[in-house]
Amino acid sequence: LLIVACEATPPIEQLKLLQLLPTVDAGLVSITDHEVYDLPERFAAVLGDAKRLDPRLGNGSTSRQEVQRLLTSIGVEQYDGPRFLHSVIFPTLTQSEKPKVEELLGVTRTLMTVAAASEDDDQRHELLQDLRNHEHGWWILARPSREGQEADLVRVGGDSGHTLHLEPLPEQLSAEVRRNDPDFRWMVPSSEYAQEDAEGSVERCTETSFTWDAFWLLLGASPAVDVHEEIDGYTSDFHSKELSCLLTAAGRCRAAVAE
Repeated sequence: LLIVACEATPPIEQLKLLQLLPTVDAGLVSITDHEVYDLPERFAAVLGDAKRLDPRLGNGSTSRQEVQRLLTSIGVEQYDGPRFLHSVIFPTLTQSEKPKVEELLGVTRTLMTVAAASEDDDQRHELLQDLRNHEHGWWILARPSREGQEADLVRVGGDSGHTLHLEPLPEQLSAEVRRNDPDFRWMVPSSEYAQEDAEGSVERCTETSFTWDAFWLLLGASPAVDVHEEIDGYTSDFHSKELSCLLTAAGRCRAAVAE
């Protein structure tokens, strides 16, 4: 690669056809057969069918600048941590169409791993703020609200109209709320997120004091009921549709018990 890179005009199109790119798991590959990324190891879990460039030739290595330029010209994508998050991770979580479940679990686990490796909550807050503040919200695999239902992909946050919670409602209260408001949904993350994936990213997460609940809270999950501030001219007030529905349902449950 160094010899070719030092040529005045390297034959880029011909090089794209040759199996000359060293990768971590697949040996030598060509850019025409595989997407190849130069990125930190902790992001490798979400590459799918793409390949990770051998880090000995990566951007943070001691390889010559000529080699770096050649790799870029051939088509190797180079990402540092923040750029990878905004170019690969966040788009999967915020895309308009529902992502595939395994893909969603993979990128969310990777994001959790990155957040867990951050120095403190301030750094994690900064890392996740663009996703948390996304105009149209982000996708999550939500735990079913009723026994027997399958987990469902739901968009939460932003203008989605749905709020994420940490704990499910008691079944009797949940059923009473739905009887009064069939569109009411109480979103809780699926337990599948906390299951160890093949790459062991979840296991690495649990080596720190940073938990999944802390992760969801940083993304805007509500530890109780969702409350919104409503501004009318120069005055403001706080309103919670969820709390109103729960109080109404609780009152009916209490009345039913009294009878």
